[in-house]
Amino acid sequence: IPQGQSVIVSATWGSLPEGGQRLWFQFKDGNSAATNFYYDFNVLGLPTLRVMDLETTPSEAIRAGDALEISMRVKNTGTVDAPQSTLLLQVPGQTDQYLATPALTAGEETWINVSTTAPQTGSHQITATPDINNDIEEGSETNKAKTLDITVIPHMDLYFKEGIAITSVGDMFEGPWSVSGTLVRSNGD
Repeated sequence: IPQGQSVIVSATWGSLPEGGQRLWFQFKDGNSAATNFYYDFNVLGLPTLRVMDLETTPSEAIRAGDALEISMRVKNTGTVDAPQSTLLLQVPGQTDQYLATPALTAGEETWINVSTTAPQTGSHQITATPDINNDIEEGSETNKAKTLDITVIPHMDLYFKEGIAITSVGDMFEGPWSVSGTLVRSNGD
């Protein structure tokens, strides 16, 4: 570098840990001895929202059309506070739900609970994704969402095989009446 002039140098590093860092420089001019110097700087952290738990009540014997409680534990695993954001809950066969997540300090967690209806009979996945609108600059955008596999079983069905027979004793209009038939159960446990 000619005396009295400057040169712009740049470098890019990824995945620097948070906290105090030191960047060392070495400069050598021709045959002279190398000159070493450093620059101290601080790497600031970021919030990171993650769905830690995703649960349903009931967790077993879920029947199509029944009431279903869904609970999601959202945690800020970052080192900086996170402002309020929006969590996306996806339940098969239903409209996506956008749920408010309160502001969370670093390390803080909250439960978000929703009442809904169980989907149709079959195997399904429920998914919860925090900060769905990317309103927060986060330290990590990976492994944020949580998916829960559920099996929805059919309700029990009952019917009379070959119909039913209704008779009255002595053919009297007032009764007593007798009902008989073969009841068949299908579906359900």
